[in-house]
Amino acid sequence: MKKLIFSSVIIAMLAMSANAQIIYTDVDPDTTIICPAQVPCTGCDSSQIFYLGLNHDNILDFRLVAQIYQFEEGNWYDAYDLRIEIMAPLSPNRTGWSKMNYGDEIGPDYFWQTGSTFNSWINNDEYYMGLRLFKDNQYYYGWVLVKLVVTYNRGLTIKEYAYNTIPQLPIKAGEGTVGIDNIEITDNNIYITNKTLNIVNLSPDCIIDLYNMSGQKMNTYNITGNHNSFDLSAYSEGVYVLKVQCNKSVYSKTIIVN
Repeated sequence: MKKLIFSSVIIAMLAMSANAQIIYTDVDPDTTIICPAQVPCTGCDSSQIFYLGLNHDNILDFRLVAQIYQFEEGNWYDAYDLRIEIMAPLSPNRTGWSKMNYGDEIGPDYFWQTGSTFNSWINNDEYYMGLRLFKDNQYYYGWVLVKLVVTYNRGLTIKEYAYNTIPQLPIKAGEGTVGIDNIEITDNNIYITNKTLNIVNLSPDCIIDLYNMSGQKMNTYNITGNHNSFDLSAYSEGVYVLKVQCNKSVYSKTIIVN
């Protein structure tokens, strides 16, 4: 198999400052891989491949493939395949099973598999694909934004990707995107007193999710005024993560209940 390996200039950013959680990568410029015009020889195949290292640790985790190959059923036929797959056959890394829209949650409850295809997408479809990374015996969740393109042949454009640096915690498709203003939140806006969570001067548009350190969502809180108080006495003592989302901006804060 002849492989054309594509690289790109990567811009990695922390989506949050003091409580950085999302590592976002802009594939700059957007990189397109195209199924070659023809199979170079009878019975063989040719591919263009984009390698993706989700967390920038010099280990390639996934690859996106645009492939044309031949198979025989009495005669030789050309076939096209657009797919994403994990790099190592025995790796616990996984991909989502179908396309996702902006804001869809990607986490432990999602259906995971060793690879997925884009063959059912139509031209100019632009969707997210969920990613699950296994590192240091823990799972991390992320996404990649892909657009199906048709020039002379079918192909894929890889635009951007991101992952949650906190293990076990979900990420929403598109979360951490460059150009979305981050939320300016201080300890004066979110603090705990006597097992009570205090939320002060946040917009009513904000939604707050409480997670334990296993990534399980414990509760969701809605903002209804300038000062909101939520009882945490029902929860066991320990460390929790608050995930605050206001429109497209996201902020995370670790809290201790004791």
